[in-house]
Amino acid sequence: ATNGLFDPTVLPALVAAGYDRSFELLPHSNEAAAEAKALPAINWRDIEIDNASGTIRLSPGCGVDLGGIAKGWTVDKAAERLGSFADFAVDAGGDLCVRGTQSGKPWTVGVQNPFALDRDLVVLTVRNVAVATSTIARRHWIRDGQQLHHIIDPRTGAPAATGVVAVTVISHSVTRSEVLAKTALLLGRVTGRAFLEDASDAEGLMVLDDESVVTSTDAFGRIAKAPR
Repeated sequence: ATNGLFDPTVLPALVAAGYDRSFELLPHSNEAAAEAKALPAINWRDIEIDNASGTIRLSPGCGVDLGGIAKGWTVDKAAERLGSFADFAVDAGGDLCVRGTQSGKPWTVGVQNPFALDRDLVVLTVRNVAVATSTIARRHWIRDGQQLHHIIDPRTGAPAATGVVAVTVISHSVTRSEVLAKTALLLGRVTGRAFLEDASDAEGLMVLDDESVVTSTDAFGRIAKAPR
């Protein structure tokens, strides 16, 4: 669906960029960097899945990072178990699923302002959907005087530099919203918005590095300004 742009085999590139330990232990001020190693030319096609035997085989040098999808998948599974309830929300750090109503009214979901993390940029009004945000604003660190982040572009093996700071996507599952959000961020403002427009089951909101906001056509009706 993403033409290979959503690729969990970016783990070696993520480690090479410096994300090689728990996030809270990463340097948030300048420090000497370890020597970067040449990365093998590996992508998701090098993962061999044998459904009959229930095994997965990775090629030498291949590493898998499921951080970009596991949280959404977990929320979806939790929502499945709560399916007998009419009204509920499952929230895992901003990636969430809502069903029914919130005290008889649609659910309201704040979208964090990536330039002021203690404030909401907008508020979404939703029901019976899943919402996920992909952003470079939170998980970043300093290496060789350069600020790096955890969203790797598999086309370059480096942290994405597309002019997009955050993408929020509304769809039928958190897993899908997570994947679409990261892919749109990697594609950039023009191609990323077109990608979201082509996803008939999804709506999106993109925050650009100039602090402007771009939305897919169908998303306008769900957005209200956040209270100051």
